[in-house]
Amino acid sequence: MSTSIRPAQIRRSGRPAQRGMVTVELAIGLIFAALVLFACSAVIGLAILQGQCEDTATQVARQESRGDESAARRSRQAAPRAATITTTTKDGWVTVVVSAQRGWGTIGPVTISGEASLPLEPNAQP
Repeated sequence: MSTSIRPAQIRRSGRPAQRGMVTVELAIGLIFAALVLFACSAVIGLAILQGQCEDTATQVARQESRGDESAARRSRQAAPRAATITTTTKDGWVTVVVSAQRGWGTIGPVTISGEASLPLEPNAQP
């Protein structure tokens, strides 16, 4: 009785073919691509947050240097979610620091901040 062996089952080395290897490689590649996509989107999100912190700091410092408290209050309200705004006036300069923290579950929080300093205008009330 002869048994026939199909060519797909034996390679030239005499070992059986590794069936399903392409599927495993594809699955690993997709997982890796998803992780890279998550990391890129997280970095882009942090860059956007950095820009928002810097914009808010600049707007608040500009309004504070002019002595316009109502406009400065409106600019503070436009700050990123859960941001901390610190304003100091020293030696004729207004310095504003806007800080915000972001985290992703088990990845610890990352603190992003923006700072702006402007001189007080001559008629401004500190």
